Amino acid sequence: MKNIGFHERGAVVKVDFGSVETRTRVEKDYDQLINKPSIEGIVLEGDTLLSELNAATLLYHTEAEWEERSALITTKGTIYVYSDHTKIIDPSGGITIIPAIKIGDGVSYLSELPFIGGGASPEVEEELHEVENTVNAHVADDASHVSEEDREEWNRKVSAKQDEDNPEMLIIY
Repeated sequence: MKNIGFHERGAVVKVDFGSVETRTRVEKDYDQLINKPSIEGIVLEGDTLLSELNAATLLYHTEAEWEERSALITTKGTIYVYSDHTKIIDPSGGITIIPAIKIGDGVSYLSELPFIGGGASPEVEEELHEVENTVNAHVADDASHVSEEDREEWNRKVSAKQDEDNPEMLIIY
């Protein structure tokens, strides 16, 4: 036997399963609910903000997408992820992409905030990469470390040859 009736706050459903009787109440008014859901002990009532739950908001975009939002004033505590902030190219040509983050302070433009962990802006990263390439090229350039005159002088001072009579003997002069 199943009886359905309506109450001014919601529907009341009476269900008879033989010797077991069950009553189900369907509530349409959230404020009237009992045993409301909660997160970290905070009952979800009304328009609960993530900040009230001590939850951080995380926003994830590429460098180009963040640059399109140049007038964005950050929200305090929000984590802004730059998904492709730094690209490192290894000697074999492999690319490693390293994200970077900023944390909003509620008053600054996103573009003005520093990256967390000391990361540099893409422009500074590019300049550092150019300096690194220049230094590596200089280190690999054997000719620039010693003048040709010095080489000739050193080559004149010390020499070695194999003894013609005894091939296992090296003569240094």
